[in-house]
Amino acid sequence: MARLVRRWRQNLPPAGFPLIVRDADERREQKFVRENQRVSIAPKGPTGFQGADVIITMLSQGKVVREVVLRENGIATGLRPGQSPCPPGGDHGPASDLVIGTIIVDTSSSSPFDTRRLGADLEAIGLVLVDAPVTQAHLHDTNTGDTTLMVGANSQDAVDKVMPVLQAMAKYVFYMGPSGAGHAMKTEQTISVLRPSSPCPTLWLQVKSLTSIRSR
Repeated sequence: MARLVRRWRQNLPPAGFPLIVRDADERREQKFVRENQRVSIAPKGPTGFQGADVIITMLSQGKVVREVVLRENGIATGLRPGQSPCPPGGDHGPASDLVIGTIIVDTSSSSPFDTRRLGADLEAIGLVLVDAPVTQAHLHDTNTGDTTLMVGANSQDAVDKVMPVLQAMAKYVFYMGPSGAGHAMKTEQTISVLRPSSPCPTLWLQVKSLTSIRSR
């Protein structure tokens, strides 16, 4: 995964997306900034990513993502919430007229149910969550950057807005459905790999998971 993240960081600035990065290893941060243009290190604290249009997370699991984003003084406190283009007290148009706030793209291997809950909590404060876990069609695709992102989101406008970023990160990008659907597909794929001789139970799990997510 370290190679994959490094390749993402290398691909995004040439595609027109300047980066603000934060890594647990400060030496790795500094080395990356020295070696690449249009990259800076995020200041410490909750306002380190203030003004960012898109935040990309890749952490160990969804509960860690939630902790980083929503804990007291988490990064969500410094992000830009969505707004209505209408003045206060004015007539509001359809939801699609809302100005989308910062979009958080979670590429971690998170639980779809954790993702669903996190998405709802972020929506309540004007932020948008897009789940986009990583898979690969061939061995070592993560090393070459020829990866696939499986996308779940409730907002089609948010998907459209973030799509150029996702396409700069991966060779293939597939929209799977509402919030959590990308992580549900990732979970199903992982079980299929672990139990390759049992396609029917894993297919049932996939359908059951997606149906459950839609009905919650």
